Amino acid sequence: MFFTILVAFISLLVLVILHELGHFLVARRFDVKVEEFGIGLPPRIIGKRFGETIYSLNLLPLGAFVRLMGEEERKDDPRSFSQKALWQRMLIVAGGVIAFWIMAAILLSFLMIIGAPTAIGDEEPESVFIHSPRVQIVAVAQGSPAQKAGLKTGDIILEIKSAKAEMQNSLGFKVSKMKEVQELVEKYKGEEIILTIQRGDKVLEVSLVPRVSPPENEGPMGVALRRVALKSYPWWQAPWKGIEVTLQRTLVIVGGIIHIVTTAVKERGLPQGVEFMGPVGISVWIGKATSLGFSYYLDFIATI
Repeated sequence: MFFTILVAFISLLVLVILHELGHFLVARRFDVKVEEFGIGLPPRIIGKRFGETIYSLNLLPLGAFVRLMGEEERKDDPRSFSQKALWQRMLIVAGGVIAFWIMAAILLSFLMIIGAPTAIGDEEPESVFIHSPRVQIVAVAQGSPAQKAGLKTGDIILEIKSAKAEMQNSLGFKVSKMKEVQELVEKYKGEEIILTIQRGDKVLEVSLVPRVSPPENEGPMGVALRRVALKSYPWWQAPWKGIEVTLQRTLVIVGGIIHIVTTAVKERGLPQGVEFMGPVGISVWIGKATSLGFSYYLDFIATI
């Protein structure tokens, strides 16, 4: 719990500092006087003037801020924020978001060089740029054998074997393709099977009986699968791929927000699984997501 809180706290602080740095750099680009760049919120612990700007460290480690001339009250100075053209003021305000985009593209570019968990097709073989393919569960149907057995979204299926083979101490079938899982499950419909799965840093065995006659649009186990692997790119391709993924994720986020708003307006309620969070909820979520994501990535690395 302490680690989760610490990760969430540091993550939020770094994000806010990066956000304010974006405002700072765009303001300087348009020759707006930056009176203070502060880390933390007042009261001030220490401050040092470099050039015309005070760089300060403040008592409350809950964020950061940039104080611009003419931001709070209008000043008739050519370097005042209030005296700049509308389009310049808009870009200064948007500077924080622009900084996020640039940093995301840079980090994703590095990730594309060392390898990022990516969905791939069964036909893609292992190669210099595709490492450790695995079959991952991405959805579990309500009331299905998979749900009753305790399988969860994110579980990695490593091996499948018949319960009869287990009694005979026979080896199971290692799987790395969706087709292999589907064929084995089809073969053992109506019989008890044992799945060896990886969940985070734990390896578990789960038993279930695939349905002979599953409901429409559901398979015998009641799961949706995808094949994932660490996929890397040559250094000259990685920056473009980083930018591409950044744009894709931005569109997904915008589309998700639009979907939530339209669903709430039309149906007078939030879509299933959507909930509003305050600062504490966001902090806990960031901490959990960061620690789980880091563990998930290390699991991949350990298999190479």
